Amino acid sequence: MACTPSITAQFAAFATVSAAFYTTTFSGNCSTERPIPILDFHGTADTVVPYNGGQSHGGTEVSIDNFRQGWALRNGCQGDPTISHLSKEIDPQQLVEIQTWNMTCKVGGIVIGYKISEGQHSWPRTTLPAKCGGKAGADDCSTTVFDATPRVIIPFFNN
Repeated sequence: MACTPSITAQFAAFATVSAAFYTTTFSGNCSTERPIPILDFHGTADTVVPYNGGQSHGGTEVSIDNFRQGWALRNGCQGDPTISHLSKEIDPQQLVEIQTWNMTCKVGGIVIGYKISEGQHSWPRTTLPAKCGGKAGADDCSTTVFDATPRVIIPFFNN
């Protein structure tokens, strides 16, 4: 969607969670008229859409790091991202690295990636959905050290 000019004309930014980026649909060279801000969340232990890419669901997926770097280049960002982390005091077992390309990008071209150590294929949140019956597990029945929607996604779209 973010690579389609008629769609990007209607949206200010995009946020993805555990998304698959296939080599057949993403080359990093989208032809849109402006930089497109991207916010991306992905767990390193995702077995549905592997963080490091590879063969999945009948296609080849790029690694999440390659997607983020490619999008940053597409938005005119130069160099490596700024790296920060969420407080390890919340849960020392789970580290969340935040990769931010902003300082050298074209105006409006920010790219932010949340690399969730040991995160599964699930929405970043601190409580389990009712369907999980209070039991954590793989896929959509896992938690993280932060709630993505109120803490990160809504503020991202409000900026």
